[in-house]
Amino acid sequence: MKLFRLFLLPALCGVLSLSAQNGKKVYADFHGVRYSRAHDGKLGRWEMHADTRKSATGRERLCYNADFVDSLGRHDIAAVAYPAVGKQSDLDPHAIEYKILSAKTAGIDGFFIEWGFMGHENDLLLRAMQPVAARYGFEIGVNWCDGWLYYDWITRLHPDIVTREQKTNHYVRCYQYLVDSVLSGPTAPRVGGRPVFYLFGPGASPAEYARVVAQVRFPEGSPRPAVLRRGAGSTATVTSPSGGATTSRPGAGSGPCRPLGCPPVSAPVMPPTPNGTIGPSPTIASSS
Repeated sequence: MKLFRLFLLPALCGVLSLSAQNGKKVYADFHGVRYSRAHDGKLGRWEMHADTRKSATGRERLCYNADFVDSLGRHDIAAVAYPAVGKQSDLDPHAIEYKILSAKTAGIDGFFIEWGFMGHENDLLLRAMQPVAARYGFEIGVNWCDGWLYYDWITRLHPDIVTREQKTNHYVRCYQYLVDSVLSGPTAPRVGGRPVFYLFGPGASPAEYARVVAQVRFPEGSPRPAVLRRGAGSTATVTSPSGGATTSRPGAGSGPCRPLGCPPVSAPVMPPTPNGTIGPSPTIASSS
């Protein structure tokens, strides 16, 4: 029986991968960062305390303390489904390897890490994943939540960045960092040879974004990034010259994406999720 299982697993993995692709590249949004006491000395997103009275959940508050353990040995974590491998650190290279290989088995081509700016903890996650992904031909990109740049989060890290103009100037530095370190490296997400990233927003205005892009130095002889921009609950598809495509939800073909010369997108209307976050669809998975 054990020998049968050994032979069955590779065959099953091949079937799953083949059926998941359907001629398109599939990217999964990756939300973090989750830590462990053993690896990092803290919990990160495994714990959560929030006032949710304004949400559509019907709950007034959330309170999860991942240090609490029930009689079955399960931690009180902020997750809809309890992870089969238990509470791990997103920065543990062994856990990263497990997630990447699991994603590849499911036919996922890469992770788009929710990212805001350099120095944020999600940037540590991005850089921790890149070397592991490179070993397995996996792609690591960003779901750029550029709105984070315009909250007070950036000021806590850089007290000299206060005004909107100063934040937009830092936007240029962050974009340049992505171009140099994420969108031009061996693990850059590419469709038809063109780097791609997701712009979640709601940060720079169209005018601010155009000014930012004009100051970014792109590699000579390389295509500029295609930008999938979040819209009103739509699906955006970038078609490559070979006929393959990348589909992401939600997205749209208008707004700040256009100054970069993004290719046309198809946008069938889909109902947005209640809290406005990216949810799983038949063409993009969600990882946490």
